[in-house]
Amino acid sequence: MSESGPTGRLQSAGSSALRVVRPVVVPYLASRVLVLGALVATRQLLDRLGVAGRPDSLLGWDAAWYRDLAAHGYGGVAAEGLRFFPLFPMAARGLAVLPGVDAGLAVVLLANAAALGALVAVHALAMEVRGDEALARRAVWWLAFAPPDRKSTRLNSSHRT
Repeated sequence: MSESGPTGRLQSAGSSALRVVRPVVVPYLASRVLVLGALVATRQLLDRLGVAGRPDSLLGWDAAWYRDLAAHGYGGVAAEGLRFFPLFPMAARGLAVLPGVDAGLAVVLLANAAALGALVAVHALAMEVRGDEALARRAVWWLAFAPPDRKSTRLNSSHRT
């Protein structure tokens, strides 16, 4: 069977994509299940305790800003919205043109696609630099379950080595 022609190239591209994504699928899915499980458990607990203001979706914190920027642009949000770089909301707005996809869903889909991409990139980087599959898999699991935040990644001049 020849790899030439559109069908052969498509099959080759599909197997290449699967080879790249395969090492990160389980940690990615496990981390998404944990997030959704935590959301459901939190909602249930807060409902039982009668606490108002429970989280209704994955659009808390900055995600709500990104949703509003994608839906309304910078003119449609408070001045604090200017602190957000426009690439993510613009990409979400582009995704929201698809049927059945609103700005909120677009933000969630885009963030999850970016998370998957980051896991693929970390795995590829670890393999390129160290050539150690076990290390690459550990790095992917760490990133999936303990993503860096702004405080942990901020450069701090007092901690120079």
